Amino acid sequence: ASDNCAVVDTTYELSGATTIGETSSRTLDGIVFNPGITTVTWRVYDAQSNVNSCTFTVTVTDNENPTLSCVANQSRNTDAGDCDYTASGGEFDLTGASDNCAVVDTTYELSGATTIGETSSRTLDGVDFNTGITTVTWRVYDAQSNVNSCTFTVTVTDNENPTLSCVANQSRNTDAGDCDYTAAGGEFDLTGASDNCAVVDT
Repeated sequence: ASDNCAVVDTTYELSGATTIGETSSRTLDGIVFNPGITTVTWRVYDAQSNVNSCTFTVTVTDNENPTLSCVANQSRNTDAGDCDYTASGGEFDLTGASDNCAVVDTTYELSGATTIGETSSRTLDGVDFNTGITTVTWRVYDAQSNVNSCTFTVTVTDNENPTLSCVANQSRNTDAGDCDYTAAGGEFDLTGASDNCAVVDT
């Protein structure tokens, strides 16, 4: 910066992603530039209030992925009387999610025994997990669409025995002319058989 007489003032002004009004200075040392495009305008003045200026842009890009952490692989029994397990509270939620700028979205996706497409949420509270192995994938996004993920499995096991009931002890006479008794209809059949999942054999 020079002048045929003398430069008496030098200023800068920032607009766009970072905004600072016209400020007397000869340096931008220590100025914090926000993500995005900032236009810098330098001006020089001489004693006669003659002024000239030049401009350029500073583009700051956030390329840093968010960070997150998942719980370890989990094992659960089916809920009593049900053929699945319902997540309660934050037991399967992320244990931490952060970003150098800010986390703008948190999603989960379930695959395997339980299938749910990517869904925006911060909790799995109330989600039903089917028997078998379900893979849970958590993802976090920042404003620049940087993404990071972690996964774990939830294994749900049915350890609940089926229920059944029999008729009481029975007494019969042999059939007429025979030396045995032939059961008729459902007289000796189970009076009830059920299971929290399903009865597959009797």
